[in-house]
Amino acid sequence: MPQILSYSLSFIKKKHLSSILKICEEQLGKGFLDPDLLASYLDHPSKYCQVVLLDQQVIGFSLMEISPRAQIAQKMKQAEQWFLDYFLAYDNIGYRSLTAVSKEFEGKGVASFLVKQGLDFLSGKVDVVVCDAWKSEHTHIGSILERNGCQALKEVPHFWTTESVEQNYQCGFCGAPPCECSAVIYARFFDNNLNKLASIKKKNYWWERKDLNYTQNHLTFAASNLHDFVQNKPTPFYVYNIQRILDKYTQLSTALEQYTPDYKVYYAMKANRHAAILSHLKAKTNIGIDVCSPNELDRAIQYGFQEKEITYTGTSLSQQDLKILVQHPNIQINFDAISSIRRFIQLNSNQTREIGIRINPNIGMAYRQDLEYSGNEIVKFGIYQEQWAALKTLINHSNIIITRVHCHSGSGFLTHQLERLPSIFEVIDNFIALFPTVKTLNLGGGLGVPQNQGDQILDLKEWAAIICTYANRKGLKLAFEPGDYLVKDAGLLITQVNTIEEKKGKYFVGIDTGMNMNYEYAYYKMNLEAVPLLEPKDEQTFKATLSGNINEPIDLFSEDKLLPLIEEGDYLALLNSGGYGASTSSNHCMRGDFKEYVICE
Repeated sequence: MPQILSYSLSFIKKKHLSSILKICEEQLGKGFLDPDLLASYLDHPSKYCQVVLLDQQVIGFSLMEISPRAQIAQKMKQAEQWFLDYFLAYDNIGYRSLTAVSKEFEGKGVASFLVKQGLDFLSGKVDVVVCDAWKSEHTHIGSILERNGCQALKEVPHFWTTESVEQNYQCGFCGAPPCECSAVIYARFFDNNLNKLASIKKKNYWWERKDLNYTQNHLTFAASNLHDFVQNKPTPFYVYNIQRILDKYTQLSTALEQYTPDYKVYYAMKANRHAAILSHLKAKTNIGIDVCSPNELDRAIQYGFQEKEITYTGTSLSQQDLKILVQHPNIQINFDAISSIRRFIQLNSNQTREIGIRINPNIGMAYRQDLEYSGNEIVKFGIYQEQWAALKTLINHSNIIITRVHCHSGSGFLTHQLERLPSIFEVIDNFIALFPTVKTLNLGGGLGVPQNQGDQILDLKEWAAIICTYANRKGLKLAFEPGDYLVKDAGLLITQVNTIEEKKGKYFVGIDTGMNMNYEYAYYKMNLEAVPLLEPKDEQTFKATLSGNINEPIDLFSEDKLLPLIEEGDYLALLNSGGYGASTSSNHCMRGDFKEYVICE
């Protein structure tokens, strides 16, 4: 076995390029390292490639660079904002992007040699070095980094998914794209500047972002200290960050505009109908609105939405519902039952009307299987393919024209579920073949937000690319009805702990709100992360069930979950409460009193 001292270290030369690419393809997959990118390390002033040689043979290499914090943050994928906040005190950062060793020399100290030499080299140039290390049972780079003084800061699932799809990169572990591998972000700090280090958070919270974090041990939301905010207000109450909602609309629009100008977004009012949210969306964006009842239709008109800006996507429509819809000839109705269409035709016999059909593709995309609107079991939503022939006969003998196909397959999909979209498009193709008058594809809502540690942020660029590529090929306009996506993580439910008690070895933490205020855990087991308004002093936790104040056994917010050490009287923020919280509330047990507050940054 060769010893480390027999290895020699060199910076990259042109004659090394082919050997490096061969090692990379062998270890990490075909197409992982772009030859042009590698060549840029030959003469770049702030990019470095260290090469390990044995008898002039390249047996391993490391890629490194020194760049501004914002530039390195972009490489952190969905952890970009976290990275910017965490390393706020550092202008320039060293970045170890890749280490690979020839299979022939695995386990012979080459990787350790590269890591140590690279860190020593960068330590004289920067105060901190970061590395996004592959997390896999097949690799040991993480342990090498830790032996060399690096600390694991954050795990990022599906780190290379998007680029593996875009570059058609063949992962050495996953095979054909998408790559499902996770990364762990490591860092090693070299400076002794205590003021700078003091600005670095020692604790990490998966939910943190620019507008939601602990600042001087107080939970800050939209630049407001929530511990101060709650002092003169009775709990429970909701609080919303309006700017977060507007920003998410902008992000959505930006992603779509990269691929097509021919789209329209309609906010699904059922997610949250708070007056300030509707007013700001109307005044500051060009969004339309989606309603699902006559009262929601009236509310939309009250807030200034014109009929042409309104879609109506309802279910189990009564005769009175249909009579009201007939009176509004310019709203866009999406029907999901042949019965409703038949009765609408009878009421609308004197005028030609364009309508949309909500189909059920029998393929689901959702946070949880029981939130899939199609594919898991037979549901009330949408017209199934077996019914299309009857629909065709009905439409052919009417003055109705089908110009839109609506397809909403679930609630809360994230990036890893986008692979189901092509199968859904096949069903849509079949519908359009039967109804060639379709001009618009409305894909409803269903876009998700992270609700648990490890959840991957929805890659809007990937989502838009898949959808727009299909629509452009078919010559279709696009429409979307996001509700939860825009408001869910823009709202918190603030509550106070009133009871901490052990019963038969099980701890219960009682709070002053219940399932009537937010039913998402009680009905769907969806996580509403409980975050103290004062940051816990240490990382101690205890296992407890978070229970509400409604006399129902399912009135729970979590079960046997590790919670920070809290006391009776402490305040908690239940995250991701902006959608389907206040809008679905009730007065069960006559505990329905609450207020809603808006914070504008």
